[in-house]
Amino acid sequence: MSEIEQFLQNSIEKNTGILIEEANDNILEREVSPLDLLYVIIDIEKNYRVPAKEILNNITPDSFTIKQISMMIAKGN
Repeated sequence: MSEIEQFLQNSIEKNTGILIEEANDNILEREVSPLDLLYVIIDIEKNYRVPAKEILNNITPDSFTIKQISMMIAKGN
């Protein structure tokens, strides 16, 4: 796992209580509250300065994975 993927995995576990073990697992297929996901997105904004709007506008529900989000963060930095 890359550094960004590890950060995302840790943030998701910290904010939702759910451990996503595989970077290609769809996060939205788990019982995650939207509020908890918002905290993950806030973590991304704080650490990588990628606006939440950019993430949410450029990812589809069926590709909401650690891998896809990390690729978006990498492009933004």
